Amino acid sequence: MTVAAHIVGGLGDLHALSLSERQALALGPPEAAQPYITGTIWFCIGVATYITFIWLLKLNMLFLYQRVVNGLWVEKFIIPTMALVGVTYLSIMLILFLPCRPYERMWIVFPDQGDFCRPQSFLNMVPPLVMNLITDLCIMAIPAPVILPVRATVWRKMGLYFLFGAGVFIMTAAILRVVFVLVVSFSLSFSFFVSLSTSHLNCPKIHRKKKERKGALI
Repeated sequence: MTVAAHIVGGLGDLHALSLSERQALALGPPEAAQPYITGTIWFCIGVATYITFIWLLKLNMLFLYQRVVNGLWVEKFIIPTMALVGVTYLSIMLILFLPCRPYERMWIVFPDQGDFCRPQSFLNMVPPLVMNLITDLCIMAIPAPVILPVRATVWRKMGLYFLFGAGVFIMTAAILRVVFVLVVSFSLSFSFFVSLSTSHLNCPKIHRKKKERKGALI
């Protein structure tokens, strides 16, 4: 995913060009368009690996929660949420790879192949965002009723509130990523920066959860 971000940032993407620029590339020598074609291919790879990584983190959190809330009444929500994560992941993969057939149309220089063959299209951005937010909210809601009301020191309470605040920040970053791509039309490198920031913020989140579990056992 990081490799894809650097490659796209260096080579560019066909769909960031205007139609006149793409037409000029199509009429020019093939080597002029090749960097943009390669960048577009890596952009598609980056989107798929980004989704895969985020959804693996969701499952990782749920397996952790399964141990943390073992024996508590909220445990019954773990398996249904895992199923929801699996179904949403499959749905997103179908959305990404099925509408544009054959998939190679994604990196045809000219003419434009339509919204279904654009990785930054509404179809490829908004439904995954909605499913991302829904699954995040479900995951955060599982431990909240038993963790937030717990009696603890002020610092531990602050850590818990920071933990859930980080979850809200991650969802906000995901929303901003889509807004910057679809509405503001920022550069692709910025979009990937937000994506990667979102991914890396999940890692300390997992670490904090493990520490919290150890504290609860003590």
